[in-house]
Amino acid sequence: MAMRTGMALAGACLAAVAAAAGDLGEREKAELLAVRDSAWYAWFGNDQAKLTELLPADAVTISAGEAAWRDRAGVLRAAADFAAKGSRMTRLAFPRTEVQAYGDTACVYSLYEVDLEGPSGKRTLSGRATEIFVRQDGRWIHPGWHLDSGQ
Repeated sequence: MAMRTGMALAGACLAAVAAAAGDLGEREKAELLAVRDSAWYAWFGNDQAKLTELLPADAVTISAGEAAWRDRAGVLRAAADFAAKGSRMTRLAFPRTEVQAYGDTACVYSLYEVDLEGPSGKRTLSGRATEIFVRQDGRWIHPGWHLDSGQ
């Protein structure tokens, strides 16, 4: 009997977690993805004010092909360095995106494609992104991400 009760409790907990994963409505999901997009545009456009608004001071970011992890100050420097080199983004696409939401925390998994132009010509970056978002005071902030090349 105790085993059956334990299994029933475990099943109820798993059902609650599964229900929580889908707790974003279409409007909320659209708002979240708009914030995700704005973070990418802010980085590639060196929008320091927007990045400061979106990233908490204790943000942790990992970028494809780079050994160093960054906090918010490092992200701001990297965006400024990118812009200082005369590079710019010409296209941003997310061919696949999956969202898992658990209350006020959301994980966004994406395939990304970015076209760039700069002094060294045109190039395309692509890979996978895992991004973390937290809803604070009614708005989404972006405390971390991990990008890889998909290789």
